[in-house]
Parts: sequence; structure tokens; C-alpha cells
Amino acid sequence: MELKGFARAQDLPAVFHMLTQLLAMTAKQGLFTVWDDRRSKSVYFSRRGVTLLFPADRRATPLTGQTLIQRGRITEDDLERALHTQTASGGAKRLGEVLCEMNLVSEDEIYELIREQIQEEFVDMLSWEKAQFEFREATPPQELTDQTGSYTTLTLNPTEVLLEAARRLDESYARVEEEELPGRPAPGPEVC
Repeated sequence: MELKGFARAQDLPAVFHMLTQLLAMTAKQGLFTVWDDRRSKSVYFSRRGVTLLFPADRRATPLTGQTLIQRGRITEDDLERALHTQTASGGAKRLGEVLCEMNLVSEDEIYELIREQIQEEFVDMLSWEKAQFEFREATPPQELTDQTGSYTTLTLNPTEVLLEAARRLDESYARVEEEELPGRPAPGPEVC
């Protein structure tokens, strides 16, 4: 099974949803890729859920260490020590794993942070204007088995991904409407 096309931002969530439903009914697995002139992201659909695959150097979200600093969970010094430890391990350990070993954050915090970041990446991908997409049946890509690469993977429920993407895209479109109609009064209770 192969599917290709062009889509605007408001169409990509519908394409993603249709594909999710189709694959759930057929139990097929495959790779869904979205790209435009500047970037590309892929989603692997399996029986477990969806896994977003993207090179770490092409993120739309801040790095894990910077996010933890912004949230006040670690300091710059903590991050430097963790990065040094990670480098000393030859890159065999992920930063989150090192931070957990240093007892600076919990595994649950790291998992939740990565889940939020992956969700943001999905929302980013599903909001691209004038994107192209392609789905093709495929076995799991190497990025899912080779965790030494620079890819970030986390399997999520596709329904949750779509609901969160739809909510955020609606908020984004509402902000744009507000900016385009600056003199419009704020919504309030109807008066008869």
C-alpha cells in the first residue's frame, strides 16, 4: 500500500487520522513522511502506536537539558557535569539517563518531558503549509533498533497525538484570527 500527496496545514491532521484508521483496520505497518522545502519528519506506524523519527539536530523544541534548566529542575552546572559524563561514556548513554543516574531528575520526569517534546514535534509537523506526504508499507526502520544514533523515538497513541495536535492548531488559528481582526471586541455573554 502506498499513499502520496500534497497537503496544507489544515489537511495534514485529516490525512494522519485517515491513515491511522486505515492501518488499525488492516494491521499494516509503515513509514509516513512529511516534508517541505526546508525539513522532513517521518512517523513509523506499528501495532504498538506511532513513533516519530527525526534527526535531533532538526528539532522544533528546545533540547532536554535547556528545558530542564528553564523549568528550574537543574542548573547550568548540573547540565555541564551531565554532558561531561555523557561524553565520557562515549555517547552510549542518553542525557536523560545520565541525569537520572545523578539523581537530579526521575525517570518519570524524563519520560514525561520527552513525551511533551515529541508531541510538540508532531504538532509542528502537522502544521506545515504546502507539505508533501508519503506513506509506504515498511518494516521498522533502523532508527527504532539503533538507539546509538542521533534520533529521538518514543511510541505514542495516535488518537492522543491527533487530539492534542487538533487542540493546539485550533488555538493557533484562533490567535491568528485575533491578530487579523484587532478591533474586534472580546467574546462575551450574549445579551438578548
